[in-house]
Amino acid sequence: MKKLKWINHPADLGFVVYGKNIKDLFKNAAWGMLNIITDLNKVSGKTITKINLKANNHEELLIIWLNELLYYYNVKKIIFNKFELKKINKTYLCAYAQGEKINLSRHTINTEIKAATYHQLTITHFPKRKIYHWQAQIIFDV
Repeated sequence: MKKLKWINHPADLGFVVYGKNIKDLFKNAAWGMLNIITDLNKVSGKTITKINLKANNHEELLIIWLNELLYYYNVKKIIFNKFELKKINKTYLCAYAQGEKINLSRHTINTEIKAATYHQLTITHFPKRKIYHWQAQIIFDV
């Protein structure tokens, strides 16, 4: 099943991401964003990091989540490829991210992402859809 669809944007990168539930949506968004940076199939799961975040709503929580993962990439030089969301609601997220330190002999950096943005951000819930009940559109500053 398709987890995301690229969208055209004049200056940045963006996609529409899908999930059967809100956890799935956040996992697919994280995977899609970090896969822009490098091929996540070449990332092993040597490091596990617990992430707790608070926000005012789903939209803010999604942006904070993605930018937290970018913080680990940019500052701590860790790239994640697996995500387990233990708890999520409109204002709180508790997750475990699994990955490893960047190793330039194995991880080719394709595109640097500065941030996930609020520009054209949408999160939509479709309770009657058969496969994917959640959808988000995200634009990344590159």
